[in-house]
Amino acid sequence: MSRIGKLPISIPAGVTVAQDKDGVVTVKGPKGELTQKVDPSIKMTRLNLRLMRTALLILSRSRLSMVFIVRLLIIW
Repeated sequence: MSRIGKLPISIPAGVTVAQDKDGVVTVKGPKGELTQKVDPSIKMTRLNLRLMRTALLILSRSRLSMVFIVRLLIIW
């Protein structure tokens, strides 16, 4: 994975991020809620209350680029 893909994602206070088994990521915060379907091979793990990390379950070139896109969707 790229250096950016390995960096943890910082989650602001008051924001929750959840991923279900079908690959749907839900971000809830004080300004609203965002739901986005992502590739189920991209797994998000919580390091602590403020940090998350993305990881690939199946390594391929097309999925590597998707990790960067998922990071952008969560950050923005």
